[in-house]
Amino acid sequence: MQVNSSENYFLNKTTNSDNKFFFIHGNGFPPDAYANFLNNISQYGNLYAMYQKPFSRTNINPDNLYGWDIFLNDAKSYVKKHNLYGSIAIGHSMGAILILLLELQNPKMFKKIFLLDPVITSWFKSYLYKILYHLNLIDFFHPMIKKTKTRRTKFKNFEHIFDIYRKKNIFSRIRDEDLKNYIFSIVENHGDNIKINISKEWESAIYRNGSLKDNYIWNNLQDLKTSTAILTPQSDDFGHFNYGTQLIKKNSSIKHFTVKNSTHLFPMERPKKTTEIIMRIVNKKF
Repeated sequence: MQVNSSENYFLNKTTNSDNKFFFIHGNGFPPDAYANFLNNISQYGNLYAMYQKPFSRTNINPDNLYGWDIFLNDAKSYVKKHNLYGSIAIGHSMGAILILLLELQNPKMFKKIFLLDPVITSWFKSYLYKILYHLNLIDFFHPMIKKTKTRRTKFKNFEHIFDIYRKKNIFSRIRDEDLKNYIFSIVENHGDNIKINISKEWESAIYRNGSLKDNYIWNNLQDLKTSTAILTPQSDDFGHFNYGTQLIKKNSSIKHFTVKNSTHLFPMERPKKTTEIIMRIVNKKF
């Protein structure tokens, strides 16, 4: 397995498989955070994992965003650049919604799609958030935006941030190795301090605009023909955004699988098991 740059992230030149995988990460979790999971997947074919904004350079002001078209356009450009038409697409959280939107808007772009705990609200919540957005009130009511704006960003050193994150409930099921991979993927050194390099403005903008396309998904999901599987955690820990399992009620051809002993971060908590489920489906053993 050869790791190149952010352009071609995991390329396995030793595999005999013709599989091509395309991975889109979640909000605040760059590809490096999924290192063990992506390494496992890359054993079965060449894997391309793009860096979304804000992890790729941009002069765009996130406060001017409306919807996720900027992310969809980046993903479409990436697919075209690397000729990933007909590939196996995998997305986690926000990335899962982007994969789903890409396929709904561009039928047969992918051979199979895997949605890892897609963060989607109900039709009613999506409509409500759209109203709050236009009234400039969404930041006061969206729970993830409020958390993001108060997030700590500076720490004494790596050990300091690791000790703090190790005690957080959200990371309680992640092994030390995978937690370190995540921390390394989001920090940079500033003299005697460690700083998280995730833009609060971008992260908030993603949450602020995230539900604006949900109604489109609910209204068009029945037209999805591509082989699709949704993987969700055993623990329902993502509040009213955890409607991923409800998607199968709108399209009975979608397969649903549960990753036991896991939470929303199961690609990092259980990278091997997540890979096993995906490859069983790829090889039609389900």
